[in-house]
Amino acid sequence: MTLHITRKTCPALQAEAALKGFLGGHVEALICAAGLLGCQPAVRRTARLIEAILTAPRLTRRMRKDLIGLHRLLSLDCVDDRASLEAACFAKIDPASPVVEEVCELSDCLRGHLTALADAEAQDPLWNDLTAAA
Repeated sequence: MTLHITRKTCPALQAEAALKGFLGGHVEALICAAGLLGCQPAVRRTARLIEAILTAPRLTRRMRKDLIGLHRLLSLDCVDDRASLEAACFAKIDPASPVVEEVCELSDCLRGHLTALADAEAQDPLWNDLTAAA
């Protein structure tokens, strides 16, 4: 007997595919948003992360942790620390700029995909980090 796992029968694979689709369709926007909120270090991390995810057959635990980190960056989780690079970058942004809404939309979409993946992999305690950042 052969067991065939398909996207229809595996919610985790469906969630990963949807996440990869989102990342692949928003590469430039995500990298720009990361740069806006975390300068060059965040640009490099985000570009490497997206490339790794799009070329990997499955997400690794490291990729999942880095995705949570990207979500935290986009959702301004670190701007409370006035000494952080993220706080300095955030201070330079005009709140009335249209880019603010774009970053919020990216953050919300990424959170939706991460939540779907977390739901599909509910037994993994890694996802507690995502809910703690909410």
